[in-house]
Amino acid sequence: MYVIKDDCNNEAEPILLFYNGSDQSPPVLDSRPDDFTVSCIDVIPAAESITFTDNCTEGKNKATSSDDTSGLGIACEGGVVIRTWTATDDCGLIDEHSITITVLPAPPAEFEEAEPYTIDCSELANHIPLPLAYSNNGQGACDISGEAEGVADPFDGSCGEFEVNYEFTDECGRTINATRIVTIEDNINPEIADLADYALDGCNAEWPAFLSTTWTDNCADGGSVDSDGGVDDGQSADGCIQYRLYTFTVTDDCENTATETTRVAREYDMTDPEIADLADYALDGCNAEWPAFLS
Repeated sequence: MYVIKDDCNNEAEPILLFYNGSDQSPPVLDSRPDDFTVSCIDVIPAAESITFTDNCTEGKNKATSSDDTSGLGIACEGGVVIRTWTATDDCGLIDEHSITITVLPAPPAEFEEAEPYTIDCSELANHIPLPLAYSNNGQGACDISGEAEGVADPFDGSCGEFEVNYEFTDECGRTINATRIVTIEDNINPEIADLADYALDGCNAEWPAFLSTTWTDNCADGGSVDSDGGVDDGQSADGCIQYRLYTFTVTDDCENTATETTRVAREYDMTDPEIADLADYALDGCNAEWPAFLS
């Protein structure tokens, strides 16, 4: 502001003068990071803090940062992120710097070694899941790990060897497969319910065609079982009692076998009895009464 006075100290109205400064120099970022690569979306670091200087502003000012993630896919696919730092001074002048962050695709997962597996049939349920672990073995920072449940194909609970198949598909549609050989074993024989020896009613009764009982097993449902047709098994010393031996046989799915026998007796006699001869004789006297019976 200027004040004008004449020689007699008379003042004129104050005069205000304004200076219209012109800033043609944009701010300058203090650092300009380089492009870099990461192995997983999950490990992209936060943007570092960058300051800037400006010809019209004293001290340091902080630039703003932003990430353009439109170039990213899902975690295992990778892609690119464009990171930009922007410095803006009071006059709206800017300085920008952008870098490309390359995100590598995650390595596909692999199943651990599917070693052969043996299991007792008594430990079986309706199927064998037998989980098998998978992972990308620590390659890269994106973790792809877990367990897949096996599917038996075919599997009916029988003993012997069969295959269990595993499959896992990740977010990117990459599928891995594995196969494990599983052996079901059983070393316990089934049990046949004892059918006690018995005698047939009557004399010279017909031998039964077969006998029936039940059986159980540690790994199978069990059920009923019929014997064979029986075989002759001797007779009593007097020859009046004959014996027949019936045999039950059961074999489970693991080829374990059990046998039981039942002895059946019958009274047998095909020989007519013999009556001691009573010689003919005459009654004493005349007109004797006939005996009521003879012995």
